[in-house]
Amino acid sequence: MKAAFVALTFLSAVVATAAPRPDFNVKDTRVIAYDYATCVVKRRAAQAREVILANHDNGVILKRYPALANGDCLVKATSAKSFSDVEMKFTGDFIRYGLADALFAAELAAVPPRDLRDVAQLEHAVVDESAYRPEPGKKVSKRRAEELERARGIAASSAALSRFGECVVRLDSRNSHALLAAKPSTSEETRAFAGLQTAFSTCLSEGQTFKTNRMTMRGTIAINDYRLTFAPPATKAETTN
Repeated sequence: MKAAFVALTFLSAVVATAAPRPDFNVKDTRVIAYDYATCVVKRRAAQAREVILANHDNGVILKRYPALANGDCLVKATSAKSFSDVEMKFTGDFIRYGLADALFAAELAAVPPRDLRDVAQLEHAVVDESAYRPEPGKKVSKRRAEELERARGIAASSAALSRFGECVVRLDSRNSHALLAAKPSTSEETRAFAGLQTAFSTCLSEGQTFKTNRMTMRGTIAINDYRLTFAPPATKAETTN
């Protein structure tokens, strides 16, 4: 195998690329990302749990958890491939997706899903609209205004997808569990996705759509499944409302 040159980066845009090279395909990308996260969780399980359970955002991950970007784990994840160089670019969301998936595999795959009927509602990110508007009295270029609007849209989509994921897991914990117990890009995963179609359609608000893929959908299910497994019981007020 050729020696691997590794570049592993966190980005702020909602894009995850497990290599721009033409010899990668979607299956390669998903398998490498899964194996990479598995390696990181083995080495940094406590940090991974903290990130997922606290629902830390991209900025916090960038600042406080640089060790979660592990070049050695990327080398290990690509060791079965004869790639001369590998570059992986993750956003906070995609880092969290992979970590939650790997945590599930390590800790929850062999146990039955939790009964979620009396589990407290999760807290999800709330978009701060003021963060995406120019400062009062300050003019910005058209390009900057478009950048701010694009960033706001990404944040809103991420927050909505997070809430959608909780809905799916609560509505169909059995198939959500089966999905996460299956490895990416396998027939078992395909069957689990098929079983979740009713939950997907039920959890979409009227007129709501997501531009997504299996990696993203599996990721939001992984995060919400893991968080719900360790969430506290609902309070009396929550259960009566």
